[in-house]
Formats: sequence, C-alpha cells, structure tokens
Amino acid sequence: MFTPSPYVQGRAALGIALLRVLVGVAFMFHGYPKIVSPTDWMGPDGFLSPGMQALVAVVEFVGGIMLIAGFFTRIAAFFIACDMIGALGLVEIPRGSPFVGVGHTLEPALLYLFTMVLLLLAGPGTLSVDASMWAGRRRARPAPKSAGTVDTVTETKRPETPVA
Repeated sequence: MFTPSPYVQGRAALGIALLRVLVGVAFMFHGYPKIVSPTDWMGPDGFLSPGMQALVAVVEFVGGIMLIAGFFTRIAAFFIACDMIGALGLVEIPRGSPFVGVGHTLEPALLYLFTMVLLLLAGPGTLSVDASMWAGRRRARPAPKSAGTVDTVTETKRPETPVA
C-alpha cells in the first residue's frame, strides 16, 4: 500500500527550505548577542528574570540552528512562536508600536510568528533533516476489515456472499 509522504515535496519543499534557512539565520543573529551574555542581555533595567533571559537566548540561537537544518523543526517553530508572542505581548504592544513605521514596529514579530505557524502546519518539507530521519519509519496502516465490498459506482456496501 502506498503511503504518501507527510512532508511537503517538490518546488514547495524548496520554498519552505529557503524560508527556513533565511529565518533561521536571522534568529541566529538575533540570538547570538544574547547567548554570549545569556542572563543579563537586557541590562540592569531588564524586566525578565535571568532564567527567562537565558531561555530566550537559547530559543533564538539554538532554534535558528534547528530551523536551518530542518531538525525537530516543529518543536523549534513552537518555541520561537512563543518567543514572538512574548515579544509582542511584553514589549511591542505595551509600547504602542505601530504595525509599520520607523523604529520598533509589530511587523517583524508578526512576520516571524506567522512564519512559525506556517512551519508548524506544513512542516519542514522534504529538504530537511527531519524528513531524512523519519523517512521509512512511518508504518502503513492496515486496510480496514470490512464485512463486504463497496460498489464504486453507487458507493453502497454489498454484503459478502459465502462461497458454496
């Protein structure tokens, strides 16, 4: 029985891979200064605890690497989406940032958030470590047992007739 791939294929897979790599590199660049000084990157006026600052640093830097490789992509996308929800809810919205404009805006965090939603829903595509790791590990479901056959013309079930 043929089991379709659970990963996006073809040109769409290339598009998702390019998007993953671009966003992953961006998050590595966002996360690198934070990972260098993980518990005090916000400075003395930071409103996040040192532990939360370290978590954000790891999510952004390591999550970026995971996105580039397509390694546990949905897990990385989930945590980065949470990071962006936090950025929106704790920084940009309370600050009154406009959707677009000069300086701090909602646009980058929303674009990253919805990119993560896309990766959560579509997955990493076939051009990923995930697809290589899990290829062939999906078991085909057995065909359902039936008390008869289905007439493909009328789509009605006919009972099986015993063989004499």
